[in-house]
Amino acid sequence: MGKKVVLAKVVLTAFLVCCLAFIAFSSPRAVLVKPLEQGPPGRVELKVDRGCGALYRYGEKLNVEVWAEKDGYLTLFDFWPDGTAHIIFPNQYHQDNYIQGNRWYRIPGDLYPFQFEIAPPGGEEVLFAVVTEHKIDFIPERYYDFTEVFPELPGGEKGAKLITRGLEVIPAGEWWGAAMCFFYAGEIPQTTLKGWGLFVGINRYEYSPLSWVKIDGRNYSLPDLSYCVADAHAMAAALQSTFTKQRVLTDGQATLQALREAFSGWLSQAGEEDTVLIYFSGHGARLKDTDGDEEDGWDEAFITYDRQLLVDDELSEWISELRAKNVVLIADTCYSGTIHRAVRTFRIREEARPLFPPLKDDIIGDFKPGTRAALVVPVERNIVVLTACKPDETAEEEESLGHGAFTYYLLEAFKGPGDMDRDSWITAQEAYRYASSAILQHFNQHPQLYDSSKIPVKLLNLE
Repeated sequence: MGKKVVLAKVVLTAFLVCCLAFIAFSSPRAVLVKPLEQGPPGRVELKVDRGCGALYRYGEKLNVEVWAEKDGYLTLFDFWPDGTAHIIFPNQYHQDNYIQGNRWYRIPGDLYPFQFEIAPPGGEEVLFAVVTEHKIDFIPERYYDFTEVFPELPGGEKGAKLITRGLEVIPAGEWWGAAMCFFYAGEIPQTTLKGWGLFVGINRYEYSPLSWVKIDGRNYSLPDLSYCVADAHAMAAALQSTFTKQRVLTDGQATLQALREAFSGWLSQAGEEDTVLIYFSGHGARLKDTDGDEEDGWDEAFITYDRQLLVDDELSEWISELRAKNVVLIADTCYSGTIHRAVRTFRIREEARPLFPPLKDDIIGDFKPGTRAALVVPVERNIVVLTACKPDETAEEEESLGHGAFTYYLLEAFKGPGDMDRDSWITAQEAYRYASSAILQHFNQHPQLYDSSKIPVKLLNLE
């Protein structure tokens, strides 16, 4: 997907020019998910000033923002369109890459003697940040020369694999962290299927690890998760050939206000013939229903980074206001509350369990005709909802998988096995059938499907 073009020459005047172009489906994004799946011991956040997945026009300035929970040494890799990757920080103009922990760094911002300006050609750019406790040259010296403005590495999958191998040799016990972000320059590449994808993954919540969530006036524990960020990036990378318009919101980016703006200001631009996919990986919760529209008396909710509750009523309203013909919602979370770890819901004490009787319905009820919560959906709309488990089951994540269980088997489906009718397309319904069957062999989870019109929604072309 996307055509291969020649990288324009880097111009050095009062600024440095970032040159961008189309990256094929075999982009490094899918490879760079691997370090995130491994659950690095350190927390690093990376974004561009407009948010990952944002569009920058030619001539506009761009700033990269990085945060790490501990002091360390930052290396920022940038995958360019000519098949190479580059180290854009440190660089010839700023070779000291030591940063202090718990502080946001804006690069270039006003602190550094260079600027990034967007120039043709346009397309997708992939950024990958690594912060290590000690200065580690995990990229072979033969691949770069700091007399260059942007030291050059092999690009594409080769460069991405080189970076991941370097991370794997960091000594045991060393602190390090990594994060990934991407954006578009000039224009967002088009495909015959016009896909818009919003991917949300939250491992760590505000004020973590001593965080909590307020439900019906009581505070409940909200422990960190391990693989939700990797889930979001992996799903985005797997589906990028169809859902070329993407935003990935992870950890601190995924506030309730950010999600609200993503729907009202971004997904609202999707046209009537487009397909919108919303993916959420993180903690879920439930709270007492106040408007009488839930069969079991409980509303379900996603918990955002700032410990706010995105209630199913509000989310379903946002979805109903979209113009897109096809809307797919995938939720790798649960809502029942648990006493266990590695489960994507709030934790409750054993003695508090009587406060939370078994759930009888879940977020699917907000779309399913015949239920009190159901929205009025026009007949020409096709809404497909995939959830990780039954209402009163728990959604687990597993270290050996590096993902939530449901997400892991969806990703396996997208590698080819999900194409059950062998027509080279994997639909939302096919991905669900594959993942549902596979997960039952290993976990006590029963994924659920709601399909408003039974019309297959195409997610991925294998050709």
